[in-house]
Amino acid sequence: MAQGAGPLAVVAILHDCSGLGPRPSGAPDGVCLAGSRSGNLGPNRRLEDAFAALGYAQRLPYVDAKRIGVMGGSHGGSTTLLTMGQPGFRAGVAFYPLLILIGELDDWTPAVDCNRLAGEVTLKVYPGAHHSSDGTGGNAAAWNDAIQRVMGFFDRNLSRS
Repeated sequence: MAQGAGPLAVVAILHDCSGLGPRPSGAPDGVCLAGSRSGNLGPNRRLEDAFAALGYAQRLPYVDAKRIGVMGGSHGGSTTLLTMGQPGFRAGVAFYPLLILIGELDDWTPAVDCNRLAGEVTLKVYPGAHHSSDGTGGNAAAWNDAIQRVMGFFDRNLSRS
């Protein structure tokens, strides 16, 4: 968690399809969790909610509006990827595998949005880990490593410099 004099960097945590639990999608201890909407939780609604959270955080006096990250796993991970194709969040962490295959001349899903990510993506594959390796019966070693990597990633990418 961010400490010290503000304004502070913050990270919006996007929950998975299970909704909010004691530690959804990698939320570390001490993270404030707000309720989610029920009903339609398709990609467009989730993207809308992510940017509503961004706007809310940007208006908080103790938050540095230019140092807001986003992360999520599973359903929240796919939404995280959608947010990174638009301006707003400074950094993002999406749990679970990703492969982007796209046509150069695609006019429905422009390749230019994906090209921006090509040099910025870091991939870590955990041998023996399944979809939900989050310490709730998954791969504890992978989960502990992921927590360290996430904290380091946001420390580097949401720094004041």
